[in-house]
Amino acid sequence: MNEIKIADASLENPSGVKYSNVQPVWHLIVLTVITTGFYQMVWVYRTWKQLNKHNNWDVSYVYRTVFTCIPFIGFIIMVNLFNRIKKLLKQHDINIKMFPILMMIGFYIFNALFRLPHLYYLIGYLSIAPLAYAQHALNLYWTKVQPEHKVIESFTNRQWVLMIIGSLCWILIILELFS
Repeated sequence: MNEIKIADASLENPSGVKYSNVQPVWHLIVLTVITTGFYQMVWVYRTWKQLNKHNNWDVSYVYRTVFTCIPFIGFIIMVNLFNRIKKLLKQHDINIKMFPILMMIGFYIFNALFRLPHLYYLIGYLSIAPLAYAQHALNLYWTKVQPEHKVIESFTNRQWVLMIIGSLCWILIILELFS
């Protein structure tokens, strides 16, 4: 009498289409530039969340994202993320070189360059390089483990909202340059 009904999975996604976790690398780059670097933290959150859910890891992706901003703790968290990606690639016979410590160092050094004066701070955008490389590796992983899932090629509504907010930030930056 007290039967537990299993929810129909199609209710979560009415179209029945399963979407891949692949994110085109150019999306990551465009979103990072337009959001003045903020999207990097969204990427870290999103990556931890996807990997946590897919691999049944018991990690707090929210805390890991927040603590990524704290020196030394963030270093450990980013190396851990890159190491986990490296291990997943190896487990699935995906041959791509990953250098977790070098990637973390590059990420934080280039992010520190955002504090440079005048237009020199634009060098800080090179901090996207380690994340773009990691995203490329993740795309190979997701393509292998989710072959039947559809890849979203266009920006999502949330990404458009971030780009609009980021564009407003750029307008303020440009106005500040000419004032």
